[in-house]
Amino acid sequence: MSGELEQILLQLTQPDNAIIQQATAQLKLAFKDPAIIPALCAVMTGSQNPQIRQSAAVMLRMRVKKHWKKISLDHRESLKAVVLQAFQQETEHTVRHSLSQLSAVMVKHETPDRWPALFTLLNQSTKSNNPTDRQVGLLLLSKVVESNPEPFKPHYRQLLQLFGTVLQDLDNPTAMYYCILTLTAMTAYTGTEEMNLMRSLVPRLIIALKHLIKADQGQASEAMEVFDELMESEVSIIVPHIAEIVNFCLEVRTELLLIIFVITFCLH
Repeated sequence: MSGELEQILLQLTQPDNAIIQQATAQLKLAFKDPAIIPALCAVMTGSQNPQIRQSAAVMLRMRVKKHWKKISLDHRESLKAVVLQAFQQETEHTVRHSLSQLSAVMVKHETPDRWPALFTLLNQSTKSNNPTDRQVGLLLLSKVVESNPEPFKPHYRQLLQLFGTVLQDLDNPTAMYYCILTLTAMTAYTGTEEMNLMRSLVPRLIIALKHLIKADQGQASEAMEVFDELMESEVSIIVPHIAEIVNFCLEVRTELLLIIFVITFCLH
């Protein structure tokens, strides 16, 4: 079935409406077969065409999001293994991104305690000596934590210790970006036991953001939302670093962020 499915997905990319309509009808029929899950997995890991691998990952994400309970237990377990395998062997960023999004949808149903292989991969990749492996691991981490932050709470201290290292990796701005996105997602769920660790990260966070602004202003703008989240959720974390944050806001001319910061602090 995987060979036929790959051909259908390829037809969907053709600039011909008649071919696309025919392929769409064939795809709808294929989705009625329970074997669609292993077939999509085979295409996702085996196709030589990155666009087709990405399409298979997107199709699986849609299926998982809408019909997780209808997927057999065997197919669920197989999918959990295959998506991590695909993520490890993938070389194209667009496909990795789609695989991380698929994992993010899955983690809403299969929390880390029921998917230990996920945390094993995250632990290995984010601590790798290879900068690319770290960056890819942090991409996956950011997506799964953003999707479902609370089940990762038992690992927050470990993650915060990791972030202390990543935020000093100034030659890898993309890794810092994913790290800050994950930190933002965690903030609202942070407890008193993590406060001191979070507080100690603020100076490194400011330095990381300064470097990120130089590397990618779009990513930096998104990453700076971490201050909004800290002010709304745990303002006590940033109280000892008020002067540094205000100077940072003035330095990068983020007037709006500065105004929000001052107003929020005054309200507290």
